[in-house]
Amino acid sequence: MAGSGSSPATTDPKRLAEIFSRFPIVAVHAEDETCFLPSAAGFSHSERRPRAAIISALDKINTALTAVACLHRPVSRVVLLHVSTSDEIAWVRAMKASGWDIKAETCFHYIFFTEDDERKQGSRYKVNPPLRESEDRSAIREALLDGTIDFISTDHAPHPPEAKANRESAPSGMPGLEWAAPLLCKLAVDGLIPWGKAVDLCCRNAAEAYHLGEAGKISEGAAANLVILAPALPSDAPLPIVTRAGYNPFVEFDFPWRVETVFVNGHRAFHKGDWSPHSAGKDLYERASRT
Repeated sequence: MAGSGSSPATTDPKRLAEIFSRFPIVAVHAEDETCFLPSAAGFSHSERRPRAAIISALDKINTALTAVACLHRPVSRVVLLHVSTSDEIAWVRAMKASGWDIKAETCFHYIFFTEDDERKQGSRYKVNPPLRESEDRSAIREALLDGTIDFISTDHAPHPPEAKANRESAPSGMPGLEWAAPLLCKLAVDGLIPWGKAVDLCCRNAAEAYHLGEAGKISEGAAANLVILAPALPSDAPLPIVTRAGYNPFVEFDFPWRVETVFVNGHRAFHKGDWSPHSAGKDLYERASRT
């Protein structure tokens, strides 16, 4: 609902209703760009993309879903992307309680950072939707525990350093994929989630949300996509940053666990810093269509 790259925004509830009536799953970036302030000096990133844009987007999604239901037509599952505010948490809770098929996803930076971090760190912490207040971060952490948020993803936006250099014109996004597993372990070690919920939040629930069959499970017949973790040792050298972003937004964190080995479809793709050139992923939806 906010333009990104060459993709135009969809903000008309009637158009949203058409989409919700045609597709079984629709993932929505819920920021209504019609509420954005014009780019101008003096406005921060979060001021240009205010909380009102999220509230308006949620209202329009609700209007569109209701319109489809009133026609007695099948209604999409809506996956709400990049949940960043307490307003979205309250909306998801209410929608799920009312029987709507809603799934919610957030990113690690909304769990760990606030808009204060963006003010201190600059454009490296500029993301869409923007980082919000500490109260929003607390609401997101609570929602991880009670099931309001179904899964966690990463922004994995590898904008090169030169693109991020100018605070006013820098693109939004921060790298995250390289630290996803250690961050998940940190959530458990810090007591923010139980260990048993970790796999649900980063694997199983995402696969279920997108109808990916056996993906995200360790069971006979499932793809052997496995991550093996090991305790981090003081002697461990930091792994080189592989995305072209060239920086680690989580550099000040202590990670008690590290990724030791990764299997992709049963092939060892990574082991103790060495990458295999022979591992190949597969299209998840191609596999799901056969199950």
